[in-house]
Amino acid sequence: MKIFVPLDGSELAEFAIGNAADIARGLPEPATIVLGRMVQLTPMALAAVEPYATQIVSEAVLAADDYLRTVSYRPSLEGLRCERHVDSFTGSAAEWIAMQAHSHHCDLIVISSHGRGGLAKALLGSTAADVARQSALPTLIFRPTAPPAHDARPSQPFTVLLPLDGTPLAEQAIPVAALVTRALHGRLRLLQVLPTSSGNVAQDRAHMTAAEAYLEPICQRLAHDGLMGECSFAFGDPALQITEQALEGKCDLVVLATHGRGSIERYFVGSVATWLLDHIPTPLLIVRPYTT
Repeated sequence: MKIFVPLDGSELAEFAIGNAADIARGLPEPATIVLGRMVQLTPMALAAVEPYATQIVSEAVLAADDYLRTVSYRPSLEGLRCERHVDSFTGSAAEWIAMQAHSHHCDLIVISSHGRGGLAKALLGSTAADVARQSALPTLIFRPTAPPAHDARPSQPFTVLLPLDGTPLAEQAIPVAALVTRALHGRLRLLQVLPTSSGNVAQDRAHMTAAEAYLEPICQRLAHDGLMGECSFAFGDPALQITEQALEGKCDLVVLATHGRGSIERYFVGSVATWLLDHIPTPLLIVRPYTT
């Protein structure tokens, strides 16, 4: 497995390194951390430094590679295989991240949601969602304010919240969520958000019964594979309930399926996913399901 970690030279962006390393160490097979840094170019900036543009870009690329080499020697990456990739690019940083992760055959992108310098726009707010939209790879977005994965509370295992809506597309996030949960020696909590209660007790009970009948077999399959899990459901707005359940349940990670058709769009596409990226303090693992 290869994990792509885009950096911009800031401590905030580097927050993703330790978390990526924790996941890599917990995988059943040896993993590679791919460190990347973009030297951002703009036509206006290049025109301003002519005829020295080529030399300046070359020096910037060398400096970026020296930076990544230094990062690769950090204790948090000790014992892990690391690759370094630097590229000059005139497009958006989100586009560069998606392109680099794909071209280097990575399986996962791990980024910090805030940064400075060349990747600032890609690591802030709505552009972080652009990375997930432009890349077919799962994208794990950590908040610099969150504790590193290895600092999970000793009294409670690393907890992953996986919202499901009953569609096969949403369920494609299960293997990714299970992989990360195992790597971090955690537990997986399944959540189904039900329509807002109408006050009809019989109807609410029917929704809860259907949710239990749907989630319980999934929990049993996960348990059969040796993964500790639990089922839960809540009534209300999906974005608000996912946030509330993550915070009240002291979850360390939320896994989202972001694209699909039918009812999944109501849960995970567009405004809901954007709202979560902008508001939820919990780290997010965004998975794009494959459609046929």
